[in-house]
Amino acid sequence: MIEYFKILFGKKIYIFNSFIFRHLLQFKKAKVGINFYTEGKIKISSPNNTYSNLILGDNVLIMGDIEFLFRGNGKIIIGNGVKLDSNIRLLSANDSTLVIKANTNIGKSTVINAGANISIGENVLISGNCYIQSSSHSIKKNNLIKLQKHEHDAIQIGNDVWIGANSIVLKGVQMSNGTVLGANSLLNKDTKEYEIWAGSPAKKINFRI
Repeated sequence: MIEYFKILFGKKIYIFNSFIFRHLLQFKKAKVGINFYTEGKIKISSPNNTYSNLILGDNVLIMGDIEFLFRGNGKIIIGNGVKLDSNIRLLSANDSTLVIKANTNIGKSTVINAGANISIGENVLISGNCYIQSSSHSIKKNNLIKLQKHEHDAIQIGNDVWIGANSIVLKGVQMSNGTVLGANSLLNKDTKEYEIWAGSPAKKINFRI
């Protein structure tokens, strides 16, 4: 009985938390769909202190603290039924758009940085501690790396993709529908439908059957 009341009380707290953050987001001009739910804090950094470039679809679940970062005219679009675990960081910079499509799950402590467009398809599973990055520094030898400009190239992740824990996807990569990327992998090449890749750098090791 005590455990039941703990669960019930905790649920009420999360519903209240969701109500507060929903209205705060809307007050700052974000678009928020129905049945928005969050169990943590939402941190947003935006150059103009409005959240008009953040769009959250219906039935979005945020299971812990999350950070949305905007640089320049970046936009973040979260589709219907997306589930985001705790301590996730999503960044969109320049004129890029980060899109996470319907019914996709993002694991704990994953970081997605969109210096160029990043599109993540429907029904995708991205495990914890993954890093998806559509930018990198120039590395010419006659200048300090930290002083050089970024290079950008879009990332396209198809539908029904699974990215294993602690994996990295680099700029310019296109992951076709049904691709599986094994844990602890670094992907810097395009994949074809239903291929299984693993390793650092990742190589094709099999097909889904």
